[in-house]
Amino acid sequence: MMAVLGDVDRPELLYRPFAPSVPKALKGGSLFSAIAKSDILLHHPFQSFSPIEDLLREAARDPDVLAIKQTLYRTGSDSPIVSALVDAASQGKEVTVVIELRARFDEADNLQLASRLQEAGAIVIYGIMAYKTHARCCISCAEKKVSCATTRTWAPATITPKLPSSTPITAC
Repeated sequence: MMAVLGDVDRPELLYRPFAPSVPKALKGGSLFSAIAKSDILLHHPFQSFSPIEDLLREAARDPDVLAIKQTLYRTGSDSPIVSALVDAASQGKEVTVVIELRARFDEADNLQLASRLQEAGAIVIYGIMAYKTHARCCISCAEKKVSCATTRTWAPATITPKLPSSTPITAC
């Protein structure tokens, strides 16, 4: 049916284009600051996934972040998530990634991404063959315990900050 739509000049038969929104709390400024002020729930696909990508990019650049842990399922060959993880690993952060190899038709892409991550210094763990790894949550730990939840398959991510030696360690 999709092939027919290209042959017919009837735009009223098509769905209107949809652009996912970004919550006002996440526009401008540090994402760590925004989620430190209050919990933020993103509902995908109605809200943009770009704040998650921005959070990982910010974590990769932040000198107070020591480690990022992430699961990857279907990412695509030019994934901004993978680029942020490669940047973080290249900067000496501890990056650990679990890559699901049973991603139908994406297995070859996932193997290439795994090689790219390993070359950057990331620790890559492959999913268990009998199970699929589907993830739906992103957890970010900063000086104050903060978290955000998503419903996209590119998460969870755990971001571990450097803490002053006098700061008590609590589980995130």
